[in-house]
Amino acid sequence: MSGKLTLSIPASLGISDARVSILDHDLKIVGETTLAQPAEGIDLAPGFYAARALLPNGTFLETAFQMPTSGENAEVMLTQARVGSSLPATSNSAFERLNVPGYESDANVLEGVGLESMGLESLESVQESAPREFALISVDFEGRTLSEGQKLSTDPSGWIAIPGSFLPGFVRTADDDGRYFYVAAPVSGTEGAQISIPATASGNFAVKLQDPDADLFIRYLEGRQLEQLSLISDYWRKARDLLADKHEFPIAAAVGAYVMMLVGPPDGRESESTSSGNWLDRWTEMLCRDTPWLADGLCIRAEVRARRGEHREALDLLYELPSRGLPMFTPGLRFALDRLSGYRNASGRYFNQADGEKIGALLDRLYRTASNANFDRPVLNFREPADAWASRKAAMPK
Repeated sequence: MSGKLTLSIPASLGISDARVSILDHDLKIVGETTLAQPAEGIDLAPGFYAARALLPNGTFLETAFQMPTSGENAEVMLTQARVGSSLPATSNSAFERLNVPGYESDANVLEGVGLESMGLESLESVQESAPREFALISVDFEGRTLSEGQKLSTDPSGWIAIPGSFLPGFVRTADDDGRYFYVAAPVSGTEGAQISIPATASGNFAVKLQDPDADLFIRYLEGRQLEQLSLISDYWRKARDLLADKHEFPIAAAVGAYVMMLVGPPDGRESESTSSGNWLDRWTEMLCRDTPWLADGLCIRAEVRARRGEHREALDLLYELPSRGLPMFTPGLRFALDRLSGYRNASGRYFNQADGEKIGALLDRLYRTASNANFDRPVLNFREPADAWASRKAAMPK
């Protein structure tokens, strides 16, 4: 017995209409509508759902809700998620309820919980400020500019569209003090991306990946969302499907692999992520070998081998990082930092002196970027190193 769903958003947002996607319990899109929906509401069968909306000003909204089994109607308000906030890890949070079989709601109006980093603050302040300049550049392993690339422009909503014909790089802009800020542009020959960097707070940037599953996964990789991600039905299969398409869509494949490594297999089946010669072993090897321009593949592969106890092989892979550059995603940078730090501490017992010196030099170079990065965001971002900014500022005309 179906009920009627009525959607709304806070009046303070000043938006009267926007397209809304309705996702089922498996996070598959089951319908699309608009805020200017029929007055009588939208027919939905009983069950757990999520609603996602992208407003004309670039703001994302997302809310989880339940349609009661009694066939009663439901009124749901989509809420704006704030960058830097965390989804409460409590037993009554909406997305936890979304995945608890048999959960019944006593209320027709359900409290919404937005996914972390799904949105931006209003872009009105951007429009009032002097326009920012953006460029897609390539950087080396230490975050220094290798080539200036090309200038980028934003659409009226403040989004930069980067087509799939580009190689991965970094979008560079300058903060109010003139210091550069960089955000990875996770694109490949077949995968585009969109990036928005507010004028008032570069750290509140947003990135939309082309693949919808990969895009949703990186939202969950924010902060404390891993526990919530593990509750999604078939998350392991979805991540595996992304990795399976590693040759055609390597960016999405890397996201799928990160989910597998960070969340782990369902029911604690560790053999699915550590066994030599299994599909995960073979596919991460292919991602690393066949996409030499994507440092994420190397970081993932090194982590797979390290978790299997093959530390010599993992270290030899990490030695190749300078030639590959920086990863697109912060989990890859974290994998590399953690493993190299551990190997440096164990160099006297498990590695020789030459390795210890080489590891130390590699870490020093890596920390140049890492010390200026925000690891709470899944897409790699960092501020210009202080010494580079001081040198560039000193060379500016007085």
